[in-house]
Amino acid sequence: MSQEVAIFRICDHFVTEDLLFINSDFQSISINRPIGSQKNFELKRDGFVIPTTSRNYGYSLAIDPNNNALQVVQFKKLQQSSDDFFELSYYTVQGWCPKCNTLNVYFDWVFDNSGRLVLIKNEQKLLQDVIKGTLTIEGSNTYHTWYGTVLQSLIGGKIANFPNLQVLLGNDVRDFINNLKSLQAKQALIQTVTPQEMINNLVSINVSQNPANPDLVEISIIISNVAGDVREITRVINQNNQLMITGNLTTPLLFS
Repeated sequence: MSQEVAIFRICDHFVTEDLLFINSDFQSISINRPIGSQKNFELKRDGFVIPTTSRNYGYSLAIDPNNNALQVVQFKKLQQSSDDFFELSYYTVQGWCPKCNTLNVYFDWVFDNSGRLVLIKNEQKLLQDVIKGTLTIEGSNTYHTWYGTVLQSLIGGKIANFPNLQVLLGNDVRDFINNLKSLQAKQALIQTVTPQEMINNLVSINVSQNPANPDLVEISIIISNVAGDVREITRVINQNNQLMITGNLTTPLLFS
């Protein structure tokens, strides 16, 4: 039975220790991303956490006077130097997240509570393979140049000819799924590939344009495995090539 390290995560958009310097007014720090939630907001100086009630470094969050969408750390007292750096940790929003680069998902090793790598198999491995492949740029894998899709290059700017785009996107995903299915068949000759992780059929690919937002394209991929399970994976892409992945699953695929 083949196994794979779980690497697919839904991003929490938490920025860890963003390095920033105090402004020229010696009393504020401009935060260069919107704060999505003040929960777990943390300010450090020289690696030490500063409480909001600190005698010398007490602070509060205020609206940035130069940009109402952003905030600043406002110290209660003038600081002595502008050379000191501060480390800010906070939740931002998807469109500004440096961790997932606005994609809402990212790849990283997944560990359990004991610090061991989480391994996935069967249906979870199949779904991760499909999601990972649709997020990979075709040709970026030197040893498997067929692996991935070219969706990012097919979408950008205003959608002028959606019927043509619909065909291109459908064919692109279909080629990837068929190539992945062929690879699994070859693997099954030399190792055990379970019915749950092996693609049986690409049931359908549906590419649709959101009537409320013409710049939003949804790609729904429905596959069945040899065990008879049918699953749907949906990609949503906007004109800025931002992606979101959702899966209609009966067993958990995503770890955090």
